[in-house]
Amino acid sequence: IHPLLMPSRWGGLAAAVLLAALLAFPFAFTLPYPRDVMIRIFLYAMLATAWNVLAGYCGQISLGHAVFFGTGAYTSTLLVKQDWLGGWANPWLGMLLGALLAALLSQVIGSPVFRLRGHYFAIATIAVGEIVQTIVINWDAVGGARGLFVPIRRPDSLANFQFHESKQTYYYVALALLLLALGINRWIVRSRTGYYFRAIREDQDAAAALGIPVARYKQRAMAISAALTAMDE
Repeated sequence: IHPLLMPSRWGGLAAAVLLAALLAFPFAFTLPYPRDVMIRIFLYAMLATAWNVLAGYCGQISLGHAVFFGTGAYTSTLLVKQDWLGGWANPWLGMLLGALLAALLSQVIGSPVFRLRGHYFAIATIAVGEIVQTIVINWDAVGGARGLFVPIRRPDSLANFQFHESKQTYYYVALALLLLALGINRWIVRSRTGYYFRAIREDQDAAAALGIPVARYKQRAMAISAALTAMDE
C-alpha cells in the first residue's frame, strides 16, 4: 500500500518520514549519478501514476501513452526552439501547453477507441501510437526521423529550466511533479469521480444502469492521464 494512501495516522507519519528522506537525499549524495538515478525513478513513477488513472482506476488498458508523452515533449521544445511567442516562451509554459494539447488529443483519440472494450481497446491504442509515430517520423516541420535538439541557454536559471552545474534542481522539480501526480491520484480516490471510475472498471454495463455517464467519465480519465503524462516530458 502506498504511504500516501494509507488511512491510519501511521500512513501520514510514514509519508512524512519518506518525504523528509527524499528532500535530504541530494545533500547526502552529491555525485551526479545517484541523483540522476533518483530523477529517473521519479519520472517513471509519475508516468506509472498517470497511467494508473486510466488503467488502474478506470480499467481501460492503454498501450499508446507514448503519444501523449511525445505531445508534451514536442510542444515544449518547439515553443522554445521556434520562439513563436517572441521571447515569452519558456519550458514551463511549454509544459502547460503540452499538457493541454495532450488532453485535447486524448479526447480526439478516445472518441472512436472507447467504442471498443478489453483487448480490442488495447490493440486500438497500439495502432494509434504506431500511426502517430509514422506521421511524426515523416514530418519535417517537427524534425522528422532526426528529432529535435533543445537549444542550450546560459546562464543556468529556473526560467530556462537548464542547469549545467548540478542536477539538484532537476531532482527537486522531478520530485515536485511526482508529488503533484500523487496528490491528484489521492483526490481521485476520495472523490465521486474516483467512485465512478472504479464502478466503470468493475462493470461498465452495471455502471451505466446506475446512471453513470460511462463515455464521459472514460474521456475524463483519459484527459487527466494524458495531461499528467505530457507534463512528465
